[in-house]
Amino acid sequence: MLSQLKRAVISVLPRVFVAQYRHKRHVDEVAMMAALCGRGGVMVDVGAHHGGSTEQFLALGWKVIAYEPDPNNRAKFIEAHGSNPSVQWSPDAISLKDGEKVQLFASDVSTGISGLSAFHPSHEPLAIVNTVRLDADLKRRGVEKVDFLKIDVEGFDFFALQSFDWALHPRFAVYEFENNKTVPLGYTLDDSAAFMRGQGYHLLYSVWEPIVRYGTSHTWRGLYGDPPADAAVCWGNVMCFRDHADMGRAEKLFAKR
Repeated sequence: MLSQLKRAVISVLPRVFVAQYRHKRHVDEVAMMAALCGRGGVMVDVGAHHGGSTEQFLALGWKVIAYEPDPNNRAKFIEAHGSNPSVQWSPDAISLKDGEKVQLFASDVSTGISGLSAFHPSHEPLAIVNTVRLDADLKRRGVEKVDFLKIDVEGFDFFALQSFDWALHPRFAVYEFENNKTVPLGYTLDDSAAFMRGQGYHLLYSVWEPIVRYGTSHTWRGLYGDPPADAAVCWGNVMCFRDHADMGRAEKLFAKR
């Protein structure tokens, strides 16, 4: 009876999956994408941190172009992957403009919130970094194919999306949203989502509950076909699919979590 009730509830909620009822289990959107992508391809990792996402795709025989402007995070990335011939790495920050010198901020609360804006009280100036546009830098590197674009740059995700050459038609893309960070920068989740739909992508929203504290584990809410009504306070990742069939495969994969 309970199972029948659960199925009935799910049936009237557009693309809200059983996975939302298992929110305490570990969810990694990039790992899910890796499972969909298969072997061989080209990944662009914007905000590579210590290389966890890069590692998953290297294991599948991919080539990776990685960007990490935080010198401390980049040192760990290079230690893990710098000698791998399948990896190109860059110390530059992705932006709408090439060749600017800008301030990078870091926090002792979490290595994962380094970025170009001081959105948290713990942020302190760390380094002056150079900016590049993705389209210009990938062209300089001779990159003519991108299969997966991953962006996690603490509020500057939309600007990275706008600086990419969408004529490359990546099969998949994932980027972070958090209006708490991006409204001060002049955009919301609605803006970035409209942009990606305009590029011809189908979207799923992997939504996490409001952050209690950076540097700790967070609670996953679920996977949705529509943006969260409380986008002003929650956060998450937008998963973008050029092929509608790939989106269906992702739905099934998440439902098994």
